[in-house]
Amino acid sequence: MTLPSIIPLILHDSLLALSHFTPTMTNRWKNLKKTSSMDTGQIGYHDQSKQRRLRVEKDREIIKRLNKTKEEHHPDLAALQARAAAGVHAAAKKAQVATTSPSQTPRSAKGGRKPLGAMP
Repeated sequence: MTLPSIIPLILHDSLLALSHFTPTMTNRWKNLKKTSSMDTGQIGYHDQSKQRRLRVEKDREIIKRLNKTKEEHHPDLAALQARAAAGVHAAAKKAQVATTSPSQTPRSAKGGRKPLGAMP
């Protein structure tokens, strides 16, 4: 997607964009400045001169065209998280097995004496 097709979509969803022509500020992400003392949602700019101000017209044709090709996906987030956790767990277990040498295994696993405190 290009910037001229994205901006009307954003303006369409905006409550503040009430007029037909709306001034819009664009800025590269490298110029964004965020410090820990700023409130949530507040941003600043490293260099004010690198901002571009565009006057964008609300274009219903662009909105219609974009809505026709719109695809909404509703993934099962719990299943995705469980799969990711199982993969991490399996990888950690595999790494643990790979780093454990035969000399590090407990005697009870080798068939030797029982560890202290074991019930007969």
